[in-house]
Amino acid sequence: RGRNKFIRRQDAQELTLDARSARHLDAKRRIAREAAQLVPTGAMVILDSGSTTCEIAKLLAQREGLTIITNSAIIPPLFRNSGNTLISLGGEMRSMSMACVGMVTLNALRLFRADIAFIGASGFHQRSGPSSANYAEAEVKRVMIEHAKQAVLVCDGSKFTTDCAVQFCAWSDLAQIITDVSAPEDQLRELENRVKIRVVQ
Repeated sequence: RGRNKFIRRQDAQELTLDARSARHLDAKRRIAREAAQLVPTGAMVILDSGSTTCEIAKLLAQREGLTIITNSAIIPPLFRNSGNTLISLGGEMRSMSMACVGMVTLNALRLFRADIAFIGASGFHQRSGPSSANYAEAEVKRVMIEHAKQAVLVCDGSKFTTDCAVQFCAWSDLAQIITDVSAPEDQLRELENRVKIRVVQ
């Protein structure tokens, strides 16, 4: 229940990356443009696997001098002809999300300390932090946040009414959330007391 109205909760059913990429695409691109502006020249950037972070990667690939660290199997080819350094974490690839997970991924990730990490989420309806539909991916997200100077959650408004199984951090672990105008206003007001929120038009 929201403060002023009922919000219908949806339980997250894990979709393939292709299916997720096609949903709310305009919002994801607007979020990505806002997120890319946070990346300073020469930064080391962690990009979580996901459809919104893939849109961020497309923008960062147009720049030079960045170091990109990712567990995504989709993002590395985007940097093939760019003037950036791409570090692929490797590990066991999940075909559903094209994300690498497991001890190989986690051990490689712990070697780095990034300037900023962009993290996706499957949902967080009425939770004390964002969550994922998959435990192994949630563990990678948690370590990404630990190994960045600041972590930014990037998610379209549909995540505010979607619940899923595995919480991977608290709101206080995030520097900010970037979302779009479809996010429910009452839930935005509640979260504003816990974490900085940017809402893109």
